[in-house]
Amino acid sequence: MCGRYAFSRIDKALLERLEAEGPDEAVEARWNVAPGQEAPVLRQQAATRQLEFMGWGFPRREGAGLIINARAETAASLPAFRQAFAGQDGAGRCLVPLSGWYEWMKDARLRRPHFLRPTGAGPFLMAGLWTQAEQGPRFTLLTCPAAASIAHIHPRMPVVLPEHQWGAWLGLDGQDAQWFSRLCSWPQEELECWEVGPQVNSVTEDHAGLLSRAACIQTSLF
Repeated sequence: MCGRYAFSRIDKALLERLEAEGPDEAVEARWNVAPGQEAPVLRQQAATRQLEFMGWGFPRREGAGLIINARAETAASLPAFRQAFAGQDGAGRCLVPLSGWYEWMKDARLRRPHFLRPTGAGPFLMAGLWTQAEQGPRFTLLTCPAAASIAHIHPRMPVVLPEHQWGAWLGLDGQDAQWFSRLCSWPQEELECWEVGPQVNSVTEDHAGLLSRAACIQTSLF
């Protein structure tokens, strides 16, 4: 986790709600953001929160591929992430808009896609890290052990930060040890999920229909 996610439309009203500056034109919703693609990211630039586009995935120092997730438990100490966690050398912390994410539950030889999301009005923001690469700024998402109610689908989930922690995360407030207990799963009673169709498997599919519940399948998990 997390290998695909969705976010809602970001307009001027939402930017004001986030106390951020951003593009003049609204950022339209996405329903199937995939690794390597660009997506909106919120980071602190001097005294201003700025919404800008970055590529999803840190480049690996050796070999091909991208690092799209960082474990919250070890991000502060691992060489690939510790400078970003500490806000050093052209790297830092960021927040990534989210409306929900996808996980694939293993069922015998099948992998059944599910859409998972926090309940409530939002907005919801995932904790992330960014770095400056040759290709431009890149981001990765922090993950934590999944809430008990969704752990049977996948053992990990993105760290969704509550609003009262947004400023501290972007502002690099607090010592590393103080964040270990904060980078945790969203409350299980405030999560919902359902099985979706196989169209989401294709990175070329990106439309609201991907969130439709799969036909003839039990969707209640709780």
